[in-house]
Amino acid sequence: MFSRQLAAFFLIFTFCTPALASSKKAVVLGFEVDAGLDVQLGKTATSTLRDLAKKQADWKLGPPSEFEENKLLYCEEEDPQKCIPKIATNLQVDVLVTGRVSKDASQFKFTIFFYVNKTFQFANVSLPQGKKAEIPKALTEAWNNQFQAKVSKLEISCLEADAKVFIDNVFVMSTTPGANVIPSITPGPHTIVVKSKSGAEWKTSVTIKAGETTIVKVEFPAVVAPKDPVVKDPVVKDPVVKDPVVKDPVVKDPDVKDPDVKDPDTKDPGVTPPVKKPEEPGKPVNLWKVGFWSTAVTAVALIGAGTYTGMQVMAYEDDKDKIMKADPASYAGVNDVCKNPTPDMKDTCDKGQSFAMYTNILIAAGVTVGLASTFFLYKGYLSGEPEVGGTVTSDDGAVTFVPFFSGNGAGLSVGFSF
Repeated sequence: MFSRQLAAFFLIFTFCTPALASSKKAVVLGFEVDAGLDVQLGKTATSTLRDLAKKQADWKLGPPSEFEENKLLYCEEEDPQKCIPKIATNLQVDVLVTGRVSKDASQFKFTIFFYVNKTFQFANVSLPQGKKAEIPKALTEAWNNQFQAKVSKLEISCLEADAKVFIDNVFVMSTTPGANVIPSITPGPHTIVVKSKSGAEWKTSVTIKAGETTIVKVEFPAVVAPKDPVVKDPVVKDPVVKDPVVKDPVVKDPDVKDPDVKDPDTKDPGVTPPVKKPEEPGKPVNLWKVGFWSTAVTAVALIGAGTYTGMQVMAYEDDKDKIMKADPASYAGVNDVCKNPTPDMKDTCDKGQSFAMYTNILIAAGVTVGLASTFFLYKGYLSGEPEVGGTVTSDDGAVTFVPFFSGNGAGLSVGFSF
């Protein structure tokens, strides 16, 4: 008989236990206090948070204990973010709240640790040392920011009165001039339409953030009044039509010449026709001077490029010296480290040799072109011989061959017109 009653008791307990499991198991551990500070600061903080935890309707608060004792029992980490989850697991609680009291300059610093539903968060509260009485108020504010629902607000700034405000196509309010606050609105995207009494409409889209106040400013577009059409008076014509004056045609005798009309074949002896000046031939182009400037610019460009690549060679030489100085034992007695380069030296040697080759080519080409430029300089500017010139005809697509002669020989110039 007793065994049947005991079985019934366990059966009832099994089915009733889930109903009690809806509440969260919570614990508030005593605050740590840094050495040299009053331990009463930690006791005040702990008792304040325990009173707040008792007011949580869905919490089942466990017996108090000290954070330091639990650290010794369950974890060795100094980092609370790693230690507190281990303590909560061993205590089998859903919510764990504790903290630490330290000193920051002339202020007390309270660091509150929240571990709720396997999520670690913390909050810092600082107070002057002379305001110990405000500790409960400051900690309560931090608690409310953590556990109370955050309200989102919308403020609509409008200069007009009685404008209709629609949010997501639902009428909400009529405006008053100034700020119009909607005290609670669901976070997320919303479409706002404001319609003025004059018929103007203002529209925007906003994204409301949780716990924040979003401000929008309404600016209606200017309404332009239609202009009155300009009506022109019709043109009234005079009904009286006058006969035009008809002049008798003057018939001239073909044999009688008008003295005022000059014969085109008769030349005026007092007028001298303008004399056209012969066009002066264009000055021939000095091909020696053209050759000098072309080769001079090319030589400067080549030598400048060779100078740049030479500077790069010096830079890689410096890099090579740094590598050798960093590990002198590996390069002791080696005359040319780039002949069989090590892995550390290979990239520097390859790039240095490449830039050295470029430098030699560019400098040699620049000097060669410079010598040619010197010859053209002499022939175009310094020589007393007649200038060598040629002309190119202006016929489209034509090729002109012009011979030229100088004191030292002769040649043929080819010109292309394009």
